[in-house]
Amino acid sequence: MKLKTIIISFLLYTTSLNAQLYKLSELDTIKEFKSLEEALKTPDAVIRLNLKGEKLKTVPKDVFLFKNLQELNLKKTRIDILPKEISELKNLQILNISKNQLITLPVEIGELINLKILRASENELEYLPIEIGKLVELRFMDIWSNNLSGLPDEISNLKKLRKIDMRVIQYNERDQTEMKELLPNTEILFSKSCNCD
Repeated sequence: MKLKTIIISFLLYTTSLNAQLYKLSELDTIKEFKSLEEALKTPDAVIRLNLKGEKLKTVPKDVFLFKNLQELNLKKTRIDILPKEISELKNLQILNISKNQLITLPVEIGELINLKILRASENELEYLPIEIGKLVELRFMDIWSNNLSGLPDEISNLKKLRKIDMRVIQYNERDQTEMKELLPNTEILFSKSCNCD
């Protein structure tokens, strides 16, 4: 009897580690948790977590307990650092960190191998780490209104990237051309080119 219980427990544990990845079109139909308190009652059931507008300043460590998490919304939470522990969320497909005070992204972001949508607009990002080139499943990146000087060459590895929003960042025509050459199959949204170096 004990052996049977151990086997069942092990199977339940491994199943929770290998969560089903939903299609992006299906994620909207999954329950969205809107508070950590509620989510912590059933951590394995948390697929979508929306903490938008919470005055967090830092990402709570409890967020990294949700191993089945596929959508995380940290928009407008006043965070200024995205911790390296973000890499623990291996099933994450959508990450929204817009309207914060982020200056950079951790190199560990490259370990989010299932990430398809990254929203990081209206921050203070000065550069993207070269590890961004490891996000081979990425389809859409929103990084408008940041302080980026350009894109790392490694971004050319993102063959599935269909659209990137880089408006409200000043680039001259030469810089825009170079970025288009890095991503020939990606629609890049720029503001009007500037006469700047």
